[in-house]
Amino acid sequence: MPPPTDASQPRLATGCRWGGTEENRVILYPEGALKLQNTGRQEFDKTDPEKIRADISIFLEQLQRKRIVDY
Repeated sequence: MPPPTDASQPRLATGCRWGGTEENRVILYPEGALKLQNTGRQEFDKTDPEKIRADISIFLEQLQRKRIVDY
């Protein structure tokens, strides 16, 4: 599977959906649930943009391998 590009538009894969509350957000998928932590909601104004891009790319690739995200 190719890594995401700047033109990629990540979306939940078929069979996956949002669940939980606004404060305790989860992604429900056929094999289980993935709880989203507040870390992803924080602002990182002093972090290198290329580091953020690399981390996001790795995370999206992991989600795609688990068939949670398509892009």
